[in-house]
Amino acid sequence: DILVAAINEASDTTSSIAYACKSLADTIKPNAIIVVTVSGKTVYKVSSYRPNSLIVACTCEEKVYHQLSMCWGAYPTLIEKVESTDALLSQAQKSAIKEGLVKKGDEVIQTAGLPLGAGETNFLKIDKI
Repeated sequence: DILVAAINEASDTTSSIAYACKSLADTIKPNAIIVVTVSGKTVYKVSSYRPNSLIVACTCEEKVYHQLSMCWGAYPTLIEKVESTDALLSQAQKSAIKEGLVKKGDEVIQTAGLPLGAGETNFLKIDKI
């Protein structure tokens, strides 16, 4: 079971969800893993597991945006900070489309700490753009 493996592999929620992203990517082969982050921590965790999908690293922090360009497999994009979860996830998808990393109809994994800036990743969703 993917979630049991994630819990055994990592001791905190962010690490567990990052490992689950990698395991899901290996299983369902999405076009991308879209990670919304303020600090960059989740992107670093997902990247450390070397998933077979590209990582779209969405952040509203310019400094973090530049730092994420050094992260294996990550393609950073700048997004605006919004309060609504639906608006945030939609904005992340639109940013990935604008950058040419995904297109309509692609399957993606999305993850974030909600509400944005919650401090720990607590959300994972498989979605079609």
